Amino acid sequence: MYLLIMPNGAKRFQMKYRYESKERTYSIGVYGPRGVSLKDARDLRDQAKRSLADGHDPTSERRLKRAEVVNSESKTVIDVSYKWLELQKKRWSTDHYRDVTSLLSAEIFPRIGKLPIRKVTSAMVATLVLDPIEKRGALVVARRARQRLSAIYRYAAARGDVDVGFDPAGPHLLEGLTAPRPVRRNPAIVELSELRALLDRVDTSPAAATTKLATRFVALTFVRTETLTGARWEQFEDLDGSLPLWDIPKEIMKGKKDHKLPFMIPLSRQAVDIIEAARKISGECPWVFPSDIHPESSPISNNAILFNLYRLGYRGRHTTHGFRASFSTIMNNKYAELAKVIDFAIAHVPPNTSEAAYNRAEYLEIRRKLHQEYADMLFEGFPPASSLLDGPRR
Repeated sequence: MYLLIMPNGAKRFQMKYRYESKERTYSIGVYGPRGVSLKDARDLRDQAKRSLADGHDPTSERRLKRAEVVNSESKTVIDVSYKWLELQKKRWSTDHYRDVTSLLSAEIFPRIGKLPIRKVTSAMVATLVLDPIEKRGALVVARRARQRLSAIYRYAAARGDVDVGFDPAGPHLLEGLTAPRPVRRNPAIVELSELRALLDRVDTSPAAATTKLATRFVALTFVRTETLTGARWEQFEDLDGSLPLWDIPKEIMKGKKDHKLPFMIPLSRQAVDIIEAARKISGECPWVFPSDIHPESSPISNNAILFNLYRLGYRGRHTTHGFRASFSTIMNNKYAELAKVIDFAIAHVPPNTSEAAYNRAEYLEIRRKLHQEYADMLFEGFPPASSLLDGPRR
């Protein structure tokens, strides 16, 4: 390394080196208060020597890095966001993709979308994006906007568009956000005697037979409402045999687009009894539990069971979704060692898809025993499901 003095008096650190048998000059920088110090020049020289030792031309490497910086600085938040969305589209459901795209288009792009992605600061995100959302009271939207923007910056870092760790929308901004009111969990009755009393009340109170049968069925299978309404005759197997099964297609299961799996539910004797009773009133329809108004074209309403519970005085005490918590709590209290199996039984699929596929078959036999024991506990002494066909109707 040496100091080259220019005709105008400027001093520049340079280094002679050989690369591919040719002598070359590496310009380190101008010496001076606003330039490179002697210590910095030595550090930069050592970096250049390490590049040479690795078989790289330090001059070409520096030009490439400068070109990368210029290229990344020309990319805007919108540019990178659309690349990120394109990647996520393969992983998300259509509805979720639409919702996220709508959030970005409404809350982020109009405010900082045209800025270079490297130039955005946390202050900009807070004052230009989050504060206006909070001022109109949309606290959950503000948090989601921060979360999505942070994910975009992590993607940008992985692609080299920003430095690793640079995230102006990172979790540190949560300190300045107002926490939304906690979401109230679905109320659920978790005492066996109270749950049996609820089911008896449903059986003996005026309501459509399909609603009563569907309530019994969801109490025994603890599926989500969308899964229940999607139940079709062809999904059921071996109803006359010893291993009756509901083989639920992945399309009506909850989950991300690329993480949905079909799900098997072993059926108790009482669950089979309900299906056979339902066949007497809806066997000509595609749905096991059809709509009373348009049975040929629509399944039972998502709210049929829930609104019936409300009419019976259970608003704030129990919901359709609450049957999941009922099963989980009652059986976990009895079999704490089977917590993982019980959790899987209510379709809480593990994040590892391979593990979920394995457990789908592995847990089937023990779940069959749990389902039957739970059904016996719930409906001991109850009349058969066919008795509901002639019961009081609304």
